[in-house]
Amino acid sequence: MPDNPYQSPRRTAVVSSRHTWWCLAGFYTLAVIWGLRNSYFWKPSALDLLVPMAQAICLGWWAVVDAGLRGRPIPLTAHWWFFVFAPVVAPCYTIWSRGWRGILWVALHSFGWLILSALVMNFGGLILFGREWLNAAP
Repeated sequence: MPDNPYQSPRRTAVVSSRHTWWCLAGFYTLAVIWGLRNSYFWKPSALDLLVPMAQAICLGWWAVVDAGLRGRPIPLTAHWWFFVFAPVVAPCYTIWSRGWRGILWVALHSFGWLILSALVMNFGGLILFGREWLNAAP
């Protein structure tokens, strides 16, 4: 039976999802770094540029590898789209490749990243500045 072109691609073989675990580890490590950086948000830092770049590389790399493992590799000339526009293209790829479960996956990890980053920022602020951190909140 031929593949239905309107159906989302599936993995053709049982493949280790090691690349997904490494990407998630990097993704959430960047959330911790971003939270720590935001504990002193008023000072300029190289992390303001490095963290978004690292996140784009992490998300783009995951999407390109995942597409190859699912038997629908992304053409080499289109790889750069997944790195330059990763905050938009990677979630769109996830939703396209997984259907409604992709929407849940993107929402879960986006929310998780924001919560972890906010928790680290506030705990870091409390450690650095004590009660003054809580008094500075509007």
